[in-house]
Amino acid sequence: MHLETALERSGADPPRPAWARAVWGLANTLNWLGDSAAALPLMQDALRVWRNLADAGEVALALEGIGWVQLLGGKDEAACATFEGA
Repeated sequence: MHLETALERSGADPPRPAWARAVWGLANTLNWLGDSAAALPLMQDALRVWRNLADAGEVALALEGIGWVQLLGGKDEAACATFEGA
């Protein structure tokens, strides 16, 4: 994927919205393609950036996405808790 290549060439430091959005896009793509195991750590990376940037709206959206990964991965209780946190 082109997005994977672009992310490999850039770093997460300093935390910036464009990087978090790119990671988020890749994670969502992987999740909806059925690879929740690869998607979850990427979503958690994006969530860390949004928390560092103190962007409450993006934190909530990140938590929602993580909840979907958990739900699609069969982790219903974890998903419910994550959705509630969003």
